Amino acid sequence: MEKFEVKILMKEAFREILPGINFEEIDLSLPLKEHIGIDALALQRVIKRTATKTGVKVFDPLAPEFRNLNEIIHFISGQPGQHLHHAPTP
Repeated sequence: MEKFEVKILMKEAFREILPGINFEEIDLSLPLKEHIGIDALALQRVIKRTATKTGVKVFDPLAPEFRNLNEIIHFISGQPGQHLHHAPTP
């Protein structure tokens, strides 16, 4: 799946899980916690929802490994149909 498609699915996940946050106003390259201010549980739900729509299965320990939304989009787009146990080591 292309990155732009994953981004569309992530936007939908934000709208469903975090309706108070405007996805269009998020700088995808900035650190998640400082820029967006969402907790780890909400982020895990967004990642799972996005990945599930692409056929990727994500496990909970994944979320803390990512620094920004671009990393999540890149990782999910490159992993169709796979099980994600952990993020790649930088």
